[in-house]
Amino acid sequence: MGSDMVNVKPEDLKRLEKALERYQQAVKDAGKQVQNELNRVQWHDRQRDAFEARLKDIDRTVQRFFDGDVKLMRSYLNDVYRDLEQLRARRM
Repeated sequence: MGSDMVNVKPEDLKRLEKALERYQQAVKDAGKQVQNELNRVQWHDRQRDAFEARLKDIDRTVQRFFDGDVKLMRSYLNDVYRDLEQLRARRM
């Protein structure tokens, strides 16, 4: 058995990729909920401005994570899934 051998069911990879997609959407939705609640709060001072600035910084960091690492992970899983499916089709 070679160390580069893939020992996984393609459909498991697809489920994992879809779980990452749902995770990304859930975090995005949660961020919108927090921003919407902040917009509803009657809070007008420097502390609120600082809070909102920090929240936006966190949102940008999270977005970079999704645009970078998570995008690469999903792409990798899709590539391996596609390769395994092609290999499966050739064997049948």
